[in-house]
Amino acid sequence: MSDTLSADLKLRLLAQIQVGGAETDIAYVQKFLDAGIRVEGDFRNEKLGYKIREAQMQKTPFMLVIGDREAASGQVSPRQRDGKNLGSIDVGAFIALVREQCQQYR
Repeated sequence: MSDTLSADLKLRLLAQIQVGGAETDIAYVQKFLDAGIRVEGDFRNEKLGYKIREAQMQKTPFMLVIGDREAASGQVSPRQRDGKNLGSIDVGAFIALVREQCQQYR
């Protein structure tokens, strides 16, 4: 099942400067890879709005913003390509949401 998930949906992980640093960013990326979700990290030193616009132009279905608050609580703040902000949710709940989205496209 993980092979079909990775083929169906791509995430882009957008990270702000965090207290945890690169280890925290890599830990988030690894969680999604372990769940079979294709993820791409964008850790450039650019403004967050610029990264979001760039991901929207590339038609990335979800962008995950991980700032200090999210890193401290173990959550993510997903944004959909259309600009809708889903608020802070647990990583496991977001993985379930992604899987549900993939099931709808089959």
